[in-house]
Amino acid sequence: MNKQEVSQCPCCQSEERFFENLVRELKEKKLLPEHIIHFDFQVREGIPLPPQSVAIQPAGTKLPFFKTAWDICCKCGCMYSVLVSLGEVAKTVEVVKLVLPNTQQRISKD
Repeated sequence: MNKQEVSQCPCCQSEERFFENLVRELKEKKLLPEHIIHFDFQVREGIPLPPQSVAIQPAGTKLPFFKTAWDICCKCGCMYSVLVSLGEVAKTVEVVKLVLPNTQQRISKD
């Protein structure tokens, strides 16, 4: 996996970031688990291929995968990527639960 982390703002070279500081404060108050690094809305990840192309690939096929995370500089307000990662992921088999028509789900009262 090719991973690059940016430690300074590309505009002003400040190392202070808004969401990074917020995550740290929330961890100190025990409101976030220690393993959290970024908020979900900061992270974008996926397979950069059309879904139709992915669908026709057999299970086990290696597909390109990306992950990015962004933050905001506390000094100048610049939004920039703090993490850029490229790699591969193997396609897995999707398990689909079939529901037959005209059947009811039975709920146990135990």
